[in-house]
Amino acid sequence: MREFNITSFFRFLLLSLALRFSFEAEFSGELLDGSELLTQMKVADIVSMVGLKGHALGRILKLEKDCYDLYAICGFTAGNPVKAADEFRLRFKPENMNEKRFIEEALKRIGGYFGSENGRGPLAVSRFYGTDEARRVDSYQRLHTFLKNVQ
Repeated sequence: MREFNITSFFRFLLLSLALRFSFEAEFSGELLDGSELLTQMKVADIVSMVGLKGHALGRILKLEKDCYDLYAICGFTAGNPVKAADEFRLRFKPENMNEKRFIEEALKRIGGYFGSENGRGPLAVSRFYGTDEARRVDSYQRLHTFLKNVQ
């Protein structure tokens, strides 16, 4: 009988979400050797980014970056947090209860970190900018608006 390994299951769920909630994007540019390259690749969309970053919260060495990423994704996708929430709801069509629970848990974790202007999330965003009080308040307001509109 095979033993159930929650870590392996969690990794599988992360990977499947990242692949399912993505889009093709085209990138071009000059490489270090001076050559140019045009290529396409899959890029995680707002659903997979919110899910992945929401579950990543708490990594002490990455806290400021993870909170900043959530601020950027939830606060500025499509121009503002209301439109970001619209985009999230449009794209998030869970295929099973595991996906639904995974995303709900991520949103709950994000809400815990960004629950007030002095929450752990807004303070981490402020530190990411080198202690920027305006960003602290703005990150709280944008994440609060996003979470309210995702429901």
